[in-house]
Amino acid sequence: VGAAGNDSTSQAHYPSDYPGVIKVTSVGPDKRLAGYSNTGDTGTMIAAPGGAGNGNANDDVWSTWPESGAAIGPGQGGYDAIHG
Repeated sequence: VGAAGNDSTSQAHYPSDYPGVIKVTSVGPDKRLAGYSNTGDTGTMIAAPGGAGNGNANDDVWSTWPESGAAIGPGQGGYDAIHG
């Protein structure tokens, strides 16, 4: 299993385009391929929620975040809206 990448390209991306690797791409809240997600040129592809990447936190994926840099304040840990 390998990430398709976030370069908005259909060119090969490694390691996800090696034979036998299942490529994971991302979809936005509309369940369509996210604009930043690579598609590559070969292989089996599955998709997972990745967020829209449009600057609206409600369109991204809320993920656990380490203590430093969390949206709720440094040193507190918690969640942050991210995409990719």
